[in-house]
Amino acid sequence: MRAGPTRLPVLGTASAHLMVQFAGELGVSRERCLADTCVTPAQLDDPAATIRLAQELTIARNVVDELGSLPGLGYRIGQRYRLTAYGAWGWAMLCSQTARESLAFARDYMDLSYALCELTMRDVDGLARIDVAEEWLPERLSVFFREKSVGAVLRMLEDIIPERGWLKEVRLAAQDGPAADWLREAVGVPVRCGKPGTEIVVYGELLDRPLPLANSQARQLSESLCRELLDKRRALLTVTESVRQYLLQWLADSPTPASAAQSLGIGQRTLRRRLAEEGTSFRELHDQVRRSLAVELLGDGVPAARVARRLGYAGPAAFTHAFRRWHGVAPSEFLS
Repeated sequence: MRAGPTRLPVLGTASAHLMVQFAGELGVSRERCLADTCVTPAQLDDPAATIRLAQELTIARNVVDELGSLPGLGYRIGQRYRLTAYGAWGWAMLCSQTARESLAFARDYMDLSYALCELTMRDVDGLARIDVAEEWLPERLSVFFREKSVGAVLRMLEDIIPERGWLKEVRLAAQDGPAADWLREAVGVPVRCGKPGTEIVVYGELLDRPLPLANSQARQLSESLCRELLDKRRALLTVTESVRQYLLQWLADSPTPASAAQSLGIGQRTLRRRLAEEGTSFRELHDQVRRSLAVELLGDGVPAARVARRLGYAGPAAFTHAFRRWHGVAPSEFLS
């Protein structure tokens, strides 16, 4: 199971609603959760409404600012993402013939989920290993969204697989502590910490057993609804927004106009022309995204050398040179 090359920067409101609802149960007001987002309470409560990915990230940041001291905050919220919260996407997974088919559908329509981490699945010695990774999220939110993705995937698999005992273990890149303890109690299997990556390990044979709600006609109908929904959301985007989102996620991999065009499903000439019509260029957007993300990461306390790698620079010297061009001072002087 692998997410597409970009995440669609237009989302439904279900994920944000669950985050705000959870925070509200712990005494955090809606106003605080929605601060600086331009999202109204009415919009949040409308299941047909959409918000931008940037708004979702701001809501998450507000929730983390208020509740970040709560062990396993992301796991707790992710565990609330029942398949019914995903609409047609979730229903199609429930109607699939097997859990493996469900996961394949999830891969193909990942943009309709709320997983901001990359998910990949591989079969090794009878075990299905689902990796949860992220390379693009702001530092303050990476742990939260990684935890939330783990919690949501575990809940999703629980909703899909009828048998008990499908989960073998969870392996975390994080160090052991209260968050891992909370997850151990929640899932009832070994949670091993300090691993090279974050991984959910499932017994592979259970993924190929027939599902109790399998229905090919309902699956086809759900998939057609998912296609329509994706088309509607993509129609809301400008090419500039799509390229900016692509760059945000893939800066460290030295993105090019060719790779961006391929991701958007258009030719390079078309990409150049559309961006020009919107008053910008790939080079300008690349520079803008680097500049804004550099300030955010440095403000979060990320070392300059790591910021340089995250932004795709060959080394700290190249990053410092670019930062001086943007702000007239070196990163160290900017922070002081």
